Amino acid sequence: MSAALTLIVYRSPAGASGASAAAWPRLGELRVFLRRPGVIVVFLSGLALSVAQSSVLAHLAIYARETFALSPVAAGQMLALAQAGGTAGRLAWGVISDRFFGGRRRPGVVVNALIAPALCALALGTAAAHRPGTGVSWRRRGFGWVGLYSALVAEIAARGMPGC
Repeated sequence: MSAALTLIVYRSPAGASGASAAAWPRLGELRVFLRRPGVIVVFLSGLALSVAQSSVLAHLAIYARETFALSPVAAGQMLALAQAGGTAGRLAWGVISDRFFGGRRRPGVVVNALIAPALCALALGTAAAHRPGTGVSWRRRGFGWVGLYSALVAEIAARGMPGC
């Protein structure tokens, strides 16, 4: 929404030099880009993963308070621990992608997309889901995908597209 508003409202300063309007991609080129293999899959995967991650981040502290009767401070610490785990996961998945997948990002994103719901399903079916430390452990595993995904989106863009 904010990108659309910026596109409509923002105007470059009069003295600014830059690419001419003819150098910008046209809307018709978007169709060509979206026909590239895997682009739609990558975008839908990113949507699903970000919805899952946002849901956990939005509800983790509430869940910790209601399920574990934690204080607001302890629930916030649980959220901070999940965020720290996500940061470590992003770094670890970058290393895994470089060393085990030959620098390819897609296998790492796919593995993350499969691991996160599998761990959630496993945790829901076990008593471990109701222990504070274990609960955070399986939740934070779903945050490592962001770095790989961002790199993958940049890599699938066609040469000459904005941001490439």
